[in-house]
Amino acid sequence: MRKTQKKNLKLKRIGRASEVPASQGQLEAVRSELKSDIMSVGLKMDSLDARMTSVRDELKADIARLESSVQRVIALVEEQTARNNWVIDAYKIVVDVQEDLRTRTGRLETKVFG
Repeated sequence: MRKTQKKNLKLKRIGRASEVPASQGQLEAVRSELKSDIMSVGLKMDSLDARMTSVRDELKADIARLESSVQRVIALVEEQTARNNWVIDAYKIVVDVQEDLRTRTGRLETKVFG
């Protein structure tokens, strides 16, 4: 467009949004849309809260199962430790008896062959 044509077009300039007229129907439509959006967000938050609660409960159950397993392993380790101590004590007795037999055998050889 040329400058002369631009001058001939007289466009009405609209001011701020507060100066634009709106009908009651338009306002009600906007109000309804906003209320709907707000309710939708609220429902999404409720759904998210329910999911978070579910995840938390699952984690608590998993932790309880893990604690139970750990306690079971601790009991098994303690039982094995007790068994190991018994075996070590028995082994010490066997070694002492063998040493005593070696000593007696050595003395007997000395007396017999000696």
